[in-house]
Amino acid sequence: MYKRLYHFLNVHEILYNLQFGFRASHSINHALVSLTESIKNSLDNKHFGCGIFIDLQKAFDTVNHQTLLNKLNHYGIRGKALAWFSSYLSNRTQCVSVNGHISSHLKVTCGVPQGSVLGPLLFLIYINDLPKSSKKVSFYLFADDTNIYFESENLSQLEKVVNNELKHIKKWLDVNKLALNVDKTNFIIFHSRQHSLSKSVNIKIGKEHVKQAKYVKFLGLLLDENLSWRYHLSELRKKLARTSGIFLKIRHLLPTSVLVSLYYSLFASFLQYGIIVWGLTHDTFIKPIYIL
Repeated sequence: MYKRLYHFLNVHEILYNLQFGFRASHSINHALVSLTESIKNSLDNKHFGCGIFIDLQKAFDTVNHQTLLNKLNHYGIRGKALAWFSSYLSNRTQCVSVNGHISSHLKVTCGVPQGSVLGPLLFLIYINDLPKSSKKVSFYLFADDTNIYFESENLSQLEKVVNNELKHIKKWLDVNKLALNVDKTNFIIFHSRQHSLSKSVNIKIGKEHVKQAKYVKFLGLLLDENLSWRYHLSELRKKLARTSGIFLKIRHLLPTSVLVSLYYSLFASFLQYGIIVWGLTHDTFIKPIYIL
């Protein structure tokens, strides 16, 4: 069923083109490159870029079944196929087992089945129309990792547009019964070093103020306001230094084949992650990594 549904979505080009999660021929690198290239273009054009990194609260667990079925019907999954999905989602129960003691069973009324093959794909369908909630901002999605981006040469205009568009996005979240974790949601104003901020920017979602940050983690990388990667490479340097210390102690204790395996799992995996976007940053930040 997964293959048939995924094929149907691809043939009819239903899935949002900047959704990079749980899709063949799409990866984290694609998501990182797409976002960082947009930021670079803003900086090159001497514009300010506002990136809002949204944290959805238990997104997979709060998917409303009836809303999901309505969306499947909207995209063309109807008749027996829709009845099959309705049966798949209904009459599920859950319980807790501790030391052999099992709690009573409760009915599962929302959420996609965790650990299932279909679960992630159904979630992509559920949030597929999120980008249609705004015509002015760009959305970069990796499953439930959501970034909203907007650029302008004027900070006041940027603030006004972003706050207005966030009202539409908040309305979409409320209608689709998805909760926003405002405490873990941050925004950054990206700008070049020569084009500093002339005023403070206030961003609100509903009645809640969103915290402004100098850097934020997105898909495992730390993006800073100048896109210099200095915070990310500082953290990477600490990880690689610890691993180098481990190799210093074990290099004479284990055969080369084991050391090579450990290198790829404990060192190279961290070194190579996201290098496609941060690998050409300033030599000041790269040289300590090269030495390690």
